[in-house]
Amino acid sequence: MPIAPEQFVVTLQNMTASWLSSPLPCNYEKSFFDPEELAVVCSEMIDRWHSGQSSHPDAATLAATYTNDEAGAAGLQNDLLAIQFHPDVMANEEAWRKAKFSGPPEDPAAAEAPPA
Repeated sequence: MPIAPEQFVVTLQNMTASWLSSPLPCNYEKSFFDPEELAVVCSEMIDRWHSGQSSHPDAATLAATYTNDEAGAAGLQNDLLAIQFHPDVMANEEAWRKAKFSGPPEDPAAAEAPPA
């Protein structure tokens, strides 16, 4: 059984809480569903479900649904794309994005400056 919107919302809420303590610069904002972002995060989510590091109440069920390999990550990506327009998913994805990318903007000139 694929991940339900309610299960994904719990995951987004957990990730949102984590990002509030160490956000990335706001000028790097991406959607959770950005292809590069989604591929990485799906693998991380599955790894946490399989390793026991996840606090998700359905972690064991989700680990049984998605194998901890490329096929499992691809399956999760497809299932998340299928529910991305669910109203609760959309609201929590926005909260995740605002938390993750809430740091001060990175100064592009500082990033390009040669080492001293």
